[in-house]
Amino acid sequence: ILNQKRSHREQIELRFIDTSSKFGHGRFQTHEEKRIFMGPLKKHRLQEEQQLTTTAAATTPQTKSS
Repeated sequence: ILNQKRSHREQIELRFIDTSSKFGHGRFQTHEEKRIFMGPLKKHRLQEEQQLTTTAAATTPQTKSS
């Protein structure tokens, strides 16, 4: 006789959580996991805007007014 309970048929996915982590006391194991969970941050948006303005300033020709 096989077990017919749903809990016996469900696939279980266990995950190791490192509670001794220096980064957030074990909440995220890697920076990549944290970045995925948190999504885009304000500091990343500001860095992108700064890069766009510096590249735009470098590509636009400087005109002299006489």
